Amino acid sequence: GLEVPPGERAAYLQAHCPDAALRTRVLELLEADARTSDSLQRDWVERIAQGLGDETPSTIHAPALPPDGRIGPFRIVRVIGQGGFSTVFEAEREFEGVTQRVALKLLHCGLHTADARRRFEHERRALLQLKHPNITRLIDAGVTDTGQPYIALELVEGVPITEYARTHRLDLSRRLALFTDVCHAVDTAHRALIVHRYIKPSNALVSSDGAVSL
Repeated sequence: GLEVPPGERAAYLQAHCPDAALRTRVLELLEADARTSDSLQRDWVERIAQGLGDETPSTIHAPALPPDGRIGPFRIVRVIGQGGFSTVFEAEREFEGVTQRVALKLLHCGLHTADARRRFEHERRALLQLKHPNITRLIDAGVTDTGQPYIALELVEGVPITEYARTHRLDLSRRLALFTDVCHAVDTAHRALIVHRYIKPSNALVSSDGAVSL
């Protein structure tokens, strides 16, 4: 993959992948990555944070919430999770007469340059184009008055795919069916030249009715 020097990739794939069509597809994706390095990155929001200034996870601090408990048009309800680069909240807003609940991800680092904001907007537009029943829908995105970017995603009520399979005692065929749904979602993203590169069980949630959301 990306760790192999460009001049050695064809030989590496020839040795490790017997499927010629798949080798060609992988090389196309790697070439696209080289042409559009801003788009083909691990978790795009965290990648933006890492690209700003010299801050590292050990020096980035969780942002203080505004006194009114709001981020953009959203009211914060509770913290869902926190990582090195961002905090995820359950949030809500009134939208067209109904209360819309979202998972709102707020970066711990700010977008203070025009170039960084342009990159953020480019990634936002790319994700808005992703339409698949097994990909969590992007609801909104923006930048706070203090320069901190946020994205609001469809709030998925579910558990990690491994936990769901274990607690429901799924047999092999049902486990493979869930895995296939994840693969179809990933394939859709790849066809849009968006590579997640941070897929793990906690990023593939399964709802109570058995629907996977990546």
